[in-house]
Amino acid sequence: MSIILRNISRVFNSQHYAVKNINLEISSGEIVCFLGPSGCGKTTTLRIIAGFDRPSSGSVYLLGREVAGNAWVPPEKRKIGMVFQDYALFPHLNVIENIAFGLNKQTPETRQRVKFLLELTGLEELVKRYPHQISGGQQQRVSLARALAHEPDILLLDEPFSNLDTVLRQSMREEIKRIINLTGLTSIFVTHDIQDALAVADRIIVMKEGEIQQVGKPWDIYYRPENKFVAAFLNRFALINGRISGKDHIYTDFGIIKVKHFTSENISNSVHLGIPPEAVRIDKGGNYSGRVRNMCYIGDKWEISIETEGASLNILKVHCDTNVNLPSIGERLVYDLDSSKILAFFS
Repeated sequence: MSIILRNISRVFNSQHYAVKNINLEISSGEIVCFLGPSGCGKTTTLRIIAGFDRPSSGSVYLLGREVAGNAWVPPEKRKIGMVFQDYALFPHLNVIENIAFGLNKQTPETRQRVKFLLELTGLEELVKRYPHQISGGQQQRVSLARALAHEPDILLLDEPFSNLDTVLRQSMREEIKRIINLTGLTSIFVTHDIQDALAVADRIIVMKEGEIQQVGKPWDIYYRPENKFVAAFLNRFALINGRISGKDHIYTDFGIIKVKHFTSENISNSVHLGIPPEAVRIDKGGNYSGRVRNMCYIGDKWEISIETEGASLNILKVHCDTNVNLPSIGERLVYDLDSSKILAFFS
């Protein structure tokens, strides 16, 4: 394993856990994302791995060597490359000087290394420019090249896409993943954006209030969140209150729903259903009805929000192709639900 965290906790003010009992193993060459809202502990965990912060308890191992816990290895001795959220470029140095900062610039090896990094990041034509003369995406690539210049064993990236606009953000996701894959470095990045995580990571760790909520491949996180928090954070599931009325039947205010995927063996009477858009199908012969609350065009399809009919107001979403006859806002719709795509959460 390239990185091992054993029972890592970080306590502030003697009572607030920024990170609580984290156990994690990261394989060599793996790209891992810490995902979660602000204040969930993802950046603190990254700083502990980098050596910028010390855990209150637990141990950190990098490439088989203990660097925090019973031993302490300072950041400069850990062979880690760091890309900061604000890029942290020196404004008085040009592109090539920023990349080569801290290296012995007189050796042939250094010159060859910098040349390789300029080609790898596509910065060959910008070597004489200063940070204020290049775009945000170019600044990010300079920061990445500088992090790689010292030939680190591990690469850490703190919110690498947060300062980029939508179009540039998408292209930089692809670029950074390409560069990491070419170098083969074990890499960790943190983000609060699910699309960043899905596009770049081999594995995603979802965090809440300093604790890990779920670890999995991007498609596992996206289609099979393990609890209500992860489902809500994805912002694509309608979360509906219900109660069990049979072995696999859930009673809700707008009808009984059959559910195949229970996410806990400790089944209680109260349950939350997670209904994704792909579980909702407009069907004149369906078992449920509601009214169109809103419609949004999201590129290759329409997203229709449906108010369920029942004692409580719930909003379901359904995706429709652009070439279908669309309903009007306020129109009554009859629909059905695909139980194989609905999840039941007991926590």
